[in-house]
Amino acid sequence: FFRTFVRVRTKMSEYSSIQQTDSRLITSVLNKIGMIKPVEIATTLQGSVWRGMYSCSDAKEHEKQVQPAQPIVVKVSNKRLADQSLAHVAGTTIKVKENVLKEAKLLSMLTRDAECPSSIVRFYQFLYTNKHYFLMMEDGGLPLFDFVTTCHDLIREGRLRLSHWKSVVCAIFFQMLTCVQYIHGKQVCHFDISLENFCVNDVDIKVLEYADGSEVMEFVT
Repeated sequence: FFRTFVRVRTKMSEYSSIQQTDSRLITSVLNKIGMIKPVEIATTLQGSVWRGMYSCSDAKEHEKQVQPAQPIVVKVSNKRLADQSLAHVAGTTIKVKENVLKEAKLLSMLTRDAECPSSIVRFYQFLYTNKHYFLMMEDGGLPLFDFVTTCHDLIREGRLRLSHWKSVVCAIFFQMLTCVQYIHGKQVCHFDISLENFCVNDVDIKVLEYADGSEVMEFVT
């Protein structure tokens, strides 16, 4: 038992060391592409999600125009895992449907359309190194799941009127339906509609996470 415990602890220590090295490497890349003070905010099946400010410069022949810094989110995926559709879960490598390449393609296609509703986070850039993919997109705000949980707590505490909350829910649900209707109209299915994959910013709902999304035309005969 003791030998097994030591072996597991060593593996976990090695994994933690790899994660720390990855984080330093990712931070360095994000800084180089213009991201200010990037902070890791979540982990995914194939990597991590980072938030920070992004300062974009448009270089021209005789001048350089610097755009105001704006909040962005960057989804970072391990290239080896993404290319093989794999993920590390509880120390085990498993097959997953996560596909950051398709996600970037769909998000770019949708948000560059003039008719795209503001309810979909905007695509900015897709970059890669020899180890990672970087999907840069608009910062949608607070996860809707956390927002709903907070509001429910406020209702229980008597600090939020139920009638007001119902009005907010109607506004949120309308934006969610508008978003889903739009992507379906573009022959795209999301396949993972959940509170965790929506964000809220001043009750302006943003849908994200198209990793499992597929174009309907790919499988409908």
